[in-house]
Amino acid sequence: MKTKRVWLTGEDGKEAIVTMNVADDPYNDYRPYHMAVGHTSSGVVPLCRLRWKRIRVVNLETETWTIRWEAVTCPRCLALRSREAEIIAEALEAAHV
Repeated sequence: MKTKRVWLTGEDGKEAIVTMNVADDPYNDYRPYHMAVGHTSSGVVPLCRLRWKRIRVVNLETETWTIRWEAVTCPRCLALRSREAEIIAEALEAAHV
């Protein structure tokens, strides 16, 4: 049985990582939408992954991306929304060093 881990947010606002059976999600409705802030030759870079030592790109088999804040569902991207400009500036500065 193939499973995947997804971030879900409950009505109380608490987040949790849940392991679910892929067969229970035939339309892949639980795919998180990340805020795209850049791209590399490997793919699109989301906001929540700019702070890592090695920038990671979106895995399009299990995730997707957008440039509209209204469509973002990734809890980490949403938490970093207010500091978006600061995080991008730090990542650009680190890339040029």
